[in-house]
Amino acid sequence: MNIQNRKHLLIAGGTGFIGKRFIQVALKNGYICHVLTRSQHDSTDNLKYYHCDLLNINKQFVNDFFKNINFESVIYMAANIPLLGAKKENYEDAMYSTLVPFVKFAQSTLELAKKFIYVSSIDCVGIPSYTDYDENIKLNPYTPYAVAKLSGEKYIESMTQSKNIPLTILRFSQVYGPNEPLLRIIPILLDSIKNDKTFNLYGTGEEKRRFLYVKDAAKAVLCALNSNNTGIYNIAGASIESINELIAIVEKTYNKKLILNKIDCFHKTFDNIPSIENARKLIDYKPEYTLDLGIKEIYNEENNG
Repeated sequence: MNIQNRKHLLIAGGTGFIGKRFIQVALKNGYICHVLTRSQHDSTDNLKYYHCDLLNINKQFVNDFFKNINFESVIYMAANIPLLGAKKENYEDAMYSTLVPFVKFAQSTLELAKKFIYVSSIDCVGIPSYTDYDENIKLNPYTPYAVAKLSGEKYIESMTQSKNIPLTILRFSQVYGPNEPLLRIIPILLDSIKNDKTFNLYGTGEEKRRFLYVKDAAKAVLCALNSNNTGIYNIAGASIESINELIAIVEKTYNKKLILNKIDCFHKTFDNIPSIENARKLIDYKPEYTLDLGIKEIYNEENNG
């Protein structure tokens, strides 16, 4: 097939934790990926990198490189996730690291998009008022990062509506996988058990989550890309576990006990269990990984090099 007849994607965040997996999936499905990145990478015929800091992107840059390319979709999955429980996170940092780069990217690339896909976060929900909640739950974000991601949702909804461009928003829930940065609970927990470090457990550990394995996250973007349906979708994993069940799975998989330090938590912990029924029905998203299977795959990758 002539390269001009292939389907092209313009991607921000394609070198990140989730983005790298999505690129692999997209290439296997015949797409040509054009990735904006601040780091240096070697391009191929099907995977092309463009050196760009999203804080400085503008329409002139976009026109210089992409004016003759017919993009199937523009996909934004860049993120600057703060350290779990970080006290230093503030709204100004979240604005300039998360919201401003996205708005500049959208303003510069929107005219290229037949379809726009924005990867958001289940953090936008805040503390849910009930479990197994759908996308219509009242949103009450309580961290600067969540506020920035939700603000991005509102920006892109308004911008795409004004130009009649189809939009899909994916709210990812607790993504984890191999070689994940030490920002969230699972990589911190795995680092603790591998290196005999003490893991601080705040609260009882009874609160439940729907962790999302990174390969399922990448597949969800492909589902959104291939579907004629648009809208906002919760994207989460195939199983629901408590933090205590997570610890038990990790101990069984690594065949050792975690050094656990239980700390009384003065604020109430809560279950966060998003429903994925709309994603199942409307974009054909079917997660494959239970938490047990995901932790085992991480372990096998570590031990098989």
